[in-house]
Amino acid sequence: MPKPSLPSPMPVTAAAESLPVVAGPPVGAPRRATRKDSAQAVAAQVDVQVAPVRIVARTAAPPKAVPVKVRYDCSKCPGYCCSYDRIEVKPRDVARLARHFGLTPEQAERRFTRLWAPGERILRHQSDDVYKSICRFFDRTERRCTIYAARPAVCREYPNGNKCGYYDFLMFERGHQDDETFIPSA
Repeated sequence: MPKPSLPSPMPVTAAAESLPVVAGPPVGAPRRATRKDSAQAVAAQVDVQVAPVRIVARTAAPPKAVPVKVRYDCSKCPGYCCSYDRIEVKPRDVARLARHFGLTPEQAERRFTRLWAPGERILRHQSDDVYKSICRFFDRTERRCTIYAARPAVCREYPNGNKCGYYDFLMFERGHQDDETFIPSA
């Protein structure tokens, strides 16, 4: 994003010419500048006339959000992304889960997460009939998230674009099998 720039000094106009010009002492003569007329005083010391300039701070307009047409429908998916072994949670996610369940962050961390690698926590899983295992917050009957409002950031951001590769694959297979409920084994 380009940085906003200040406008260039305005040319002397008829209105500006009617303003009094502070004349300074002859070139080389000492002059003491005050705060009020410091710009004119400095200019006068170097024998230059300065026209009053109105400086307007300009800021760039925030970029307009471009609507992205999403090309997937999570409600038609059996929860493939929820079957990932590693669903990372950050401290902010644990705090969100704690508020959702009325627990302390420490209690939520112990109950809902496990250590994956040093410094990295992931959500615990449960067994699943479609996939080997799935997120512990996934309803295996309805095939839906039970904590959608409190889901971790990684779930909120998935699939990080307007397309989901698994959804495309699923729709292709369901069309090919002529079965809207078909779930391919992945």
